[in-house]
Amino acid sequence: MLPELPPLPALTRAEAELIDRYLEVVDMVGRVNPARRGDTYGGLRAAQALVSRATALRTR
Repeated sequence: MLPELPPLPALTRAEAELIDRYLEVVDMVGRVNPARRGDTYGGLRAAQALVSRATALRTR
């Protein structure tokens, strides 16, 4: 039987925000995927947003 692990500490607000922004960037990369069929305009908008979000993530 495995011993019970201690509870993990809560994330700080900055850590939680970093994770949220990172997941937004990953979502946009998925939308830009050229293998997806359908809306080319949606991929273009995601690519444009990706640049600004990635820059904001880098500067924080």
